[in-house]
Amino acid sequence: MQILIASDIHANFSALQKLEKDIIQSDYIFFLGDFIGYNPEANEVINYVKTLDNCYCLMGNHDYYLIHNDTNSVNDRVRQWIQYTQKIISPENLNWLKNLPTQLSLTIHSIKFLLQHGSPENPLFEYIYPDSKKFNALFELNYDIICMGHTHHYLQKEKGKKIILNPGSVGQPRDDRTQISYCIYHLHNLETNRIEHKKIAL
Repeated sequence: MQILIASDIHANFSALQKLEKDIIQSDYIFFLGDFIGYNPEANEVINYVKTLDNCYCLMGNHDYYLIHNDTNSVNDRVRQWIQYTQKIISPENLNWLKNLPTQLSLTIHSIKFLLQHGSPENPLFEYIYPDSKKFNALFELNYDIICMGHTHHYLQKEKGKKIILNPGSVGQPRDDRTQISYCIYHLHNLETNRIEHKKIAL
């Protein structure tokens, strides 16, 4: 069994399409938010994601900005893309975004996952970078794998059998701007499970 874990598509449908082979081969799919922003293909991205089975989707901060027309605290570039998306997004897709959870816990084959865009404490807006002082507290939470996006940087921390994972960004990677970044979790049992970090040229 495998789970595809990805985040921060940011309306980049051509980038998302490059994951299609792995999407088809995956038993579950986790998208950790920010379906819109920075690119013009919000409807194409959402229309595609809505067709997928066993796909769990979370709200990201850009999705939140769009839904609530909240652009007071963002920079000009983000504001321009939110305003653009407001003009082109279909009512059905806007409603789909409105109904996304900000946090989700689920168990698959006895593995306990916690999913969010930001952090367990602040699911929409907190950035967890590799130098964060919060990892010890995160490992104390009663989950086997905590999945987060938001930073556009790949991150994987392990303590015992627990994992904190950020798959990086599909649509706007920032650690390597030429490479789409996402992960495949190969799920067997806690002894033999492994995470594969995948990168594809944008």
